[in-house]
Amino acid sequence: MDRRARDPPAEARGLFRRSGTAADGAGLQLSAVAKDAREFPVEISLSSLPTRNGKVATAAIRDISGRLAEQAERDRLRAEAERARFARRLQQSERLESLGQLVGGIAHDFNNVLNVIAGYTEFIAERVTGLAADDSRLAAVSDDIEQVRGATQRAISLTRQLLIFARRDVVQNGSEPVSPVP
Repeated sequence: MDRRARDPPAEARGLFRRSGTAADGAGLQLSAVAKDAREFPVEISLSSLPTRNGKVATAAIRDISGRLAEQAERDRLRAEAERARFARRLQQSERLESLGQLVGGIAHDFNNVLNVIAGYTEFIAERVTGLAADDSRLAAVSDDIEQVRGATQRAISLTRQLLIFARRDVVQNGSEPVSPVP
């Protein structure tokens, strides 16, 4: 027979020496040895009760292999769920970064087009203003040009906001901006 099976461990011997009537060693985890010499985890609860003939000790021994295996499985599943949650967050972050870069690229190109429209609108406005002094019919055209100017400026402002958003999103996700805000 294995020595561990015959001699209680030091913790258990210490519990037997203490006085008390309640469960002195509730939930003590130790290893036990099966008949086939295989070690397995057990939980031992020791109690002692003083009698006229000395202390009487009782021990309840439970195989906790199943409980430990279930706990290990719960821990594994928790870790797997955490990895999956992290992977989803990383994927979402990468998608947002790509979206920010796309928005930034489109906004930058659109801003270039708007600047051309604004430049030609200014050029036309200068010509029409000079000609409107001679021809009153061009006053209405001049008003229309002002509408185009105002709409172009609002579009440029919106485009700059998109560029700022795209730059902020890209910077927050760890990359450098694609292009500077004009």
